[in-house]
Amino acid sequence: MQNLPKNSFKYLFLFLSIIWLSNVNAQLQQVNYKILGISVEGNQTADATTIIANSGLNVGDEIEIPGDETGNAIKRLWALNIFSDVKLEVDKKVGDGIFLVIKVKENSRIEKVLFNGNDEIDDDALDEKVSFIRSQILKPQDIYRGKNQIIEAYTEKAY
Repeated sequence: MQNLPKNSFKYLFLFLSIIWLSNVNAQLQQVNYKILGISVEGNQTADATTIIANSGLNVGDEIEIPGDETGNAIKRLWALNIFSDVKLEVDKKVGDGIFLVIKVKENSRIEKVLFNGNDEIDDDALDEKVSFIRSQILKPQDIYRGKNQIIEAYTEKAY
């Protein structure tokens, strides 16, 4: 090591940097695939065919992975406001084709609303304040809003 010129470390560093950058570039390259099939997992009440249709992806389409089509599909499904989680994964690769799986987790639905410990205000008055409807999709912000409406009802009655 003592006999090597000072510039050789610079060249070695440059050489290793080029190799590393070419590996990173290869990993970030987008690849075109033909969609051979699409399935849905995790749906309980939402129809799988409807989920696939709303994603905007179709069997036979050519898409880039990673690419805009996959991101847009996830955005479209989020926009439905019925899922708490949406994922799009490659299930299998076959040559230049892929099988996709859309994994969803649905928000809960309201079966009925029960009030406990409300001695000062009756259930009917709270029902008027909290406007939940049976089978309504329940998002976290709805729970927060309902809680605030109950607090507001108690504040109005000075409790």
